[in-house]
Amino acid sequence: MKKSKLVLFFVMVEFALLVLCACNETSSDITQSNTTVESQDKEFTTTLTDNDEESTSSLITEPYEYPVRPGMEGWSKLASLQEMIDASQVPVDIVDKMTTDALARTVIEYPLVVNTLAYDTPKEGIEEVSNYFYGLRTLLQRDDAKQVLERLQEEGIYGGEDNLSNVRNRFLKNLITYLQ
Repeated sequence: MKKSKLVLFFVMVEFALLVLCACNETSSDITQSNTTVESQDKEFTTTLTDNDEESTSSLITEPYEYPVRPGMEGWSKLASLQEMIDASQVPVDIVDKMTTDALARTVIEYPLVVNTLAYDTPKEGIEEVSNYFYGLRTLLQRDDAKQVLERLQEEGIYGGEDNLSNVRNRFLKNLITYLQ
């Protein structure tokens, strides 16, 4: 029990640092991220074709841009974990149209990614967060998820020195291990 409390304490400290780093976003970043979900859905879609005939389905190839994230004014107004979870949900219809690459990046950039580190083991953290984050649950079910995550790790896009990059990189490694 003491170990769990100690781990939770360090995760909370890390989360506080994550929030502090996120507060350094510039106002242009905040303005840019306030685009509507409708425009994001339209902006990030590519029409698929089947035998040169236009298909009615579309494929989203870019990660979802969360409209509210730590460091934004709207985030600080969220009073509970449940409100943060609700504000961080990616619409199901968007998740279901995403390529595995776009979905993996969306999951790694999940505003509550640090919650996966609040448990005794990475496996437990991933499973608990997947219970309330549809994007993660869907990624774990994709056949090519492990290969896409390994490629993202090789590209080193989450290898920065800041706290947020460290949390995302650790989560990426934990996901790859989880899928083995």
